[in-house]
Amino acid sequence: AINNSPENNYIQSATLNGESFSRSYISHDEIMSGSELVFVMGSSPNKDWGTKMSERPYSENGEDVVSIPFVNSGETLFLKSTEISLACDTKGAEIRYTLDGTSPTESSTVYSAPIIVTESVSLKMHAFRKGLIPSMTVETEFIKAGLQPPIASNDLSTGLHYDYFERFFVTTDDLEKVSPLTSGKVENFHLEEASSESYFGFSFRGYVKVPQDGIYTFYLESNDGSRLFINGKELVENDGNHGAIEEQGSIALKAGLHEIVVKYFQCGGGKKLKVSWDGPGFTKREIQSTDLFCQNQ
Repeated sequence: AINNSPENNYIQSATLNGESFSRSYISHDEIMSGSELVFVMGSSPNKDWGTKMSERPYSENGEDVVSIPFVNSGETLFLKSTEISLACDTKGAEIRYTLDGTSPTESSTVYSAPIIVTESVSLKMHAFRKGLIPSMTVETEFIKAGLQPPIASNDLSTGLHYDYFERFFVTTDDLEKVSPLTSGKVENFHLEEASSESYFGFSFRGYVKVPQDGIYTFYLESNDGSRLFINGKELVENDGNHGAIEEQGSIALKAGLHEIVVKYFQCGGGKKLKVSWDGPGFTKREIQSTDLFCQNQ
């Protein structure tokens, strides 16, 4: 860039490989072939450079493609049955689907009405419309859940046990690599016991009391990383260094006590931990202290 400076910030002219160059864009081929692009700069605009329509950047939209079809309604985790409806944003598109794991073709079943399934299936769908390129294939798993039995436990009291750590953590797995600084008991999932403002972690463990048989969705909001386990299996993964984000997971549970573990770490720049749930008979709400129990020690 000849004559380039904070004051000379306007292109006066340019050359590409020694030839006059007036386009305000450069092609991929010109870059890949190895080129020398030279600008001459000045303190005022050259309003004649790069202003013709042929000299301006452009975009190619490519060929028209049918929009990807999607599941409009239907529970992906269900107890007895679920009713699935499909949709596509491309007007006049025809959705064809399979339930046996094979990829749909133009001869597969045409979607015309909601699909009722009573067993676990892998639904694959593909959308077609004459004159357009067909959509990509989309796959969604619908799982018939088995209710997990409760855990028998005696000598309980309300609250949770916790271990507290102080260190710079990258993931909740790092909590397993160090010994806790302190341990104790709290009423609920909260961070009030933290003695550091920046780099610390908690591991909470106890039992959540499920009021009746059904499917429950747990919501885990945190800043930074967190993970939630029910009966020893990970249900919600919200790990990593990030701002306040909420993730969720669903599970089928029988009424009674179920083991719950929440791991959390804070990496600076704000802290938050909130555990909520919804289920049969109640809408989404934060888990209450009366829902939580722990073994007396």
